[in-house]
Amino acid sequence: MATLIGIVSKVIGQVFAVASDGTRRALVEGDKLFAGDQLSTGAEGAVAVHLQNGQELTLGRG
Repeated sequence: MATLIGIVSKVIGQVFAVASDGTRRALVEGDKLFAGDQLSTGAEGAVAVHLQNGQELTLGRG
């Protein structure tokens, strides 16, 4: 089973995760992210992820 690295805490616009097997899924608040997932956003998209170590990762819009 993949290692959990964080939980999506905020989504603005279109945000996707691509798993290591190539599966692409749209993300919503509360979704889990796993080791090997790659994040991508649309032109106006942004995402915040609460990581397992207590830090927050933000991506997009700027």
